[in-house]
Amino acid sequence: MLVVGDARVQAPGKEFTPAKAGQVIKKGDIIKTGPRSCMSIQIGERGIVQIAGNSTLEALSLFEAGACELYLSRGTVLSRIDRLGREHYRVKTPTAVASVRGTVFSVSYGDEESTVGVSRGIVDVVDTASGKKEEVGRGKAAEVRAGIVVRDLYEAESLELEKADAVEYVQDVGTATPEALEEKGKTFITAIEKIDRKIEEVAPRTLEGMRAKYGRIDVVTLYTGKVYRGVILSRGASLTILTPDGTVEVPKEKVKSTVAQ
Repeated sequence: MLVVGDARVQAPGKEFTPAKAGQVIKKGDIIKTGPRSCMSIQIGERGIVQIAGNSTLEALSLFEAGACELYLSRGTVLSRIDRLGREHYRVKTPTAVASVRGTVFSVSYGDEESTVGVSRGIVDVVDTASGKKEEVGRGKAAEVRAGIVVRDLYEAESLELEKADAVEYVQDVGTATPEALEEKGKTFITAIEKIDRKIEEVAPRTLEGMRAKYGRIDVVTLYTGKVYRGVILSRGASLTILTPDGTVEVPKEKVKSTVAQ
């Protein structure tokens, strides 16, 4: 496991403790990441899971019975699944289930909406409320909220998915020292930061450009009366909002309302 910034792990019946490089995640563990933090978990040679900032993820099962199931209650998780054989890999949220055999995809959840983006392979997305299922292929995304809507990936989402390939497998990860893993992680951080800069470059700087790119403008009103106009890029413990003045993060408890126009 590789860690950047504020990441904590809670074992069943225990308190949260700071995550450490090389720590083994077990069934029932809950992972929380803070703002601008991330954690990367290598699942043997099956795949690599990246947990983005402001996210909470629980390991429901880790291939004990031929399946790995993760539960995302907020934030974003990137999955690069390469070798499963007859096994299954699923990411669940309160509103959706994304199932794969081998692919690169992202799952985000916030404000009662799930979004699944795919850059390689095919993902089966199920709306848990209705049972409706859609196959989501490369270059597509599915939004799940009172139904499933499939659309093209936004450019920023495509760039975000590149992070899944930016982290490479660590050989002999089970025997590597925490110091060696930290050094290896520094090379991955450089690649991820480069992608973040690209995302900033492609982001539109005017409300007109945002509407043309995302098909909407989000109006976010705080309890203080302050209003942000732009596009909500992610939801979780905080809302990440793209505005003409740049990207801002607002804690969810400070948000009075959000309206898409």
